[in-house]
Amino acid sequence: MIYLKMVKLSRLSAVLFLGILCFSFALAVILVNDESIIFSSVNESGVALYNFSVNNTQDAENITEVNVTLPSGFVFVVDSNATDVAATTFTNTSTVLTWVNSSAVPLVENGSLQYFWFNVTASAVAADYNFTITVSNTTGIFESTNLSVTVNDTGAPVITLIAPADSTSVTTAAYNFTFNVTDDQTVSNCSLILDDAVINTLTSVNGTGGTNGMYNSSLSVATHTWSINCTDSTGNVGNSSSRTLIVSAAAVEATTIISGGSGTPTYSVSEVKLSEGYDISLGERYKVNLDFMGQRHVLVVDDISDNGATITVSSTPVTLDLVVGQTEMIDIDDDGIYDLSVYLKDVSLARADFVLTSISKEVVGLASGVGNEGVTDSSKPVSGEGAESMSENGSYVWVVVIIILLIVGIVFVLKYKKKK
Repeated sequence: MIYLKMVKLSRLSAVLFLGILCFSFALAVILVNDESIIFSSVNESGVALYNFSVNNTQDAENITEVNVTLPSGFVFVVDSNATDVAATTFTNTSTVLTWVNSSAVPLVENGSLQYFWFNVTASAVAADYNFTITVSNTTGIFESTNLSVTVNDTGAPVITLIAPADSTSVTTAAYNFTFNVTDDQTVSNCSLILDDAVINTLTSVNGTGGTNGMYNSSLSVATHTWSINCTDSTGNVGNSSSRTLIVSAAAVEATTIISGGSGTPTYSVSEVKLSEGYDISLGERYKVNLDFMGQRHVLVVDDISDNGATITVSSTPVTLDLVVGQTEMIDIDDDGIYDLSVYLKDVSLARADFVLTSISKEVVGLASGVGNEGVTDSSKPVSGEGAESMSENGSYVWVVVIIILLIVGIVFVLKYKKKK
C-alpha cells in the first residue's frame, strides 16, 4: 500500500495539516479508497507552505517520481521546494512540480515514508480548487488523487467617491452622493454615512465599476462629513475615504418673502422643485430666486398684458416677451448651455402663471442667453397670436397690390380701345 498525506502549514505554524489522503496501489490499476478527502482553506492572495508525505507499503515496488499539479490561480514560490529524501532532482513548470530520484536509491523505497513540501501563493479568486498528486513506480505504473482546497475571500470592496467633491459648498438641502465600487464577489449593499450615522442604504449595487448614487433631500445647514461603506456576499466590508460637504444656506421650498417696504413678494425655488417643473403665479414686479449649482439668479416680472408678460432673468440679464402658450429656454450664465425653461401657461386678473423647469441643453444658434425659440428683436419670427396677426397683415397687403394691378390693367385696356 502507498499512503499520501498532505498538510498545509501557514507561515505562523508549520504543523497545521491541510489534509490526509490514502489510496491503495496495485500494478496497472488505480485504487483510491473511500476515505473522505479533508477540505482545508487558505486566504485569498496568501502564501502557504504545503507539506505531504508518501508512504510506500507496496511489496517490491519502489516509487521513482512524484508530481504535484497546481490548479489555476496558484503560483509556485521559486526555490521553496524541499524533501527529506537524500538525493533528488526537482523541476517545475508553471503548473507542475516534479521530484525524481537522482541516484540508484529510489525516491520512496518500498516500506518507507518520505516528506515533500513547497510554498504556493493562492492568487485565485475565492472558490474550491484541487491539487493533483501523482506517483510513479519503477515500471512506470502511476496512481493519482486530489486534495481539495478552499480559498477564502478576504478582499473587501474597493470604493471610489465621485461627487460631491471634497469641501464642496452648496446652498441646497438636497444632494445626490455618487460613487463606484469593485469586488470579485457580489456587492450585497452599500451605505451612505453622514456625520458618523448611516442615513441611506442601497441594496441594488453595481459592483463592477459603474456609478451608484444615494440621494438625500434633508441636509441641514452645517459642515458635514460623509463616506460610503460596502459589504460583499462573503461579509467583507470596504470603507471609502471621508469627504466634507458644506451646506451654507438650505434653499427654501417656494417660501414667500416680503421684501422692503413695497410689499412686493420674492419667491425662492429649490433646485429639486425646478428639476421637477415648478408652477408659480406672479404679479408685476414679483421676483423669483433661482438656485443653480450653488449660484443664485433672479427672475423679475417686468410687465403683464392681456395676453402676455415680459420678464427679465439675471445674473446675465435676458429679457423676454412671452405670449400665453409660449416656452423659452434661457442660458442663465451665458456658458453655452440652456439652464432654464420658462413656459407662460396663462394670464388673468393681472397675474401671469408660469412653469419653471431646470434643463441642460446645448445652445444652438447665434443668440446669447435666449434659445432659438426666443424672440429678442423684430427681425426674428414671432410665435403665438402676434405671429398670426403679422401673417394676416401680410395677406391684406398682397390683396391690395393685386387689386391695384387689376385696376391699372383695366384702365390701360379701355384707353387703348378708345384710341382705335
